[in-house]
Amino acid sequence: WQPGDAVALCDVEFPSNAYPWMSLAREGVKIQLIPAQNGGLTVEALKQVVDSSTRLVTVSAIQFLSGHKTDLQAIGEFCHARGILFAVDAIQAIGHMPIDVQAMHIDMLATGGQKSLLAMPGIGFLYVRQEVSEQMQPRYVGSNSTVDFLHWLKYDMTPLPGAARFSMGTPNVAGTVGLAASIKLLSRLGPANIEQHTSRLTAVTAQLLTQAGCRVITPTENGRFGPICTFATGMTNEETDELVQKLGKRRVTVGKHLDAQGTPYIRAAFHAYNTEEETVRFVEILREEMK
Repeated sequence: WQPGDAVALCDVEFPSNAYPWMSLAREGVKIQLIPAQNGGLTVEALKQVVDSSTRLVTVSAIQFLSGHKTDLQAIGEFCHARGILFAVDAIQAIGHMPIDVQAMHIDMLATGGQKSLLAMPGIGFLYVRQEVSEQMQPRYVGSNSTVDFLHWLKYDMTPLPGAARFSMGTPNVAGTVGLAASIKLLSRLGPANIEQHTSRLTAVTAQLLTQAGCRVITPTENGRFGPICTFATGMTNEETDELVQKLGKRRVTVGKHLDAQGTPYIRAAFHAYNTEEETVRFVEILREEMK
C-alpha cells in the first residue's frame, strides 16, 4: 500500500470486512465509503466513487443485515476491466449459492465456517488468486508459512508459494474435520439447489411478514436476495429485545440488528434444513407475540 491508495466498500459491511481496511488509514490509505443501494453494493454506485486511486473493492456476497445478494459477476467484471483487486466476504453465502472465483474475477475470498457452511466457529478458509498472492508480503509471518519451515532455527522468512504464506501456526484440526464433513454434505445437496430452496423460503416469509404489517427491507422484489429475511416491526429497541426473547422461548431463533441510525430490525435466516411450514409457523407465532 502507498499513501493515497483507496479501498472502496459499502456503508453496510459487517465490521470484519470494514475494520481491517479502515485500519490502513494509518498508512495513508483512503476509504471510499459507498452508500448502499437497495441494501447493498451495486456497479452503478461504484461508478460514482471509484477513481484512479482505487486499488481494491471489497463486498459481502450476501449482506448480513438486509440480505441483499451482490451481483459478484458484474462487480468482478467492473474491477477486472480497471485493474482493481476484488475481495469478497462469503460467510453468509458460500454454502447457499454457487460461487466461481475464476468466472467472477474474484482475487480474494474469505469465509468462516460457522454460518452458511454449517461448521464450527474458529475454522474457515481463505482463497487468494495465485498471481495476487505472489505479489503479497504478509504483515504477520507464521511459524509454518515460510519455505523450509521445519528447520525451526534457520530463520528464513521467505514466504511459501500461494496462499500457504498466510498460515499462522498450528491449525484447528478438529474444526477442519468438521468443516470437511459439512462441505461434503453441502456438495451432495448442491449449492444451486440450496439457493433455490432458501430463496423460496425468504420470498414466502417476506410476503407473510408484509401481510402481518411488518416492514421488510430484504430486496425480494428484484431477485437480489438469498437466505436472509430482515424486517422491522415498528417497535422500540427495548420492545424488539423483548420480542426476540419471547420468540426464543417458543423455540424460534432470530437475531436483532441495528442499522447505523439505531433502528432495530429482526433477521430470520434459512438453510437447507428449514421448511416452508416452519416459515408459516414462525410468522404465526410472531403475530401472536406482537399483540
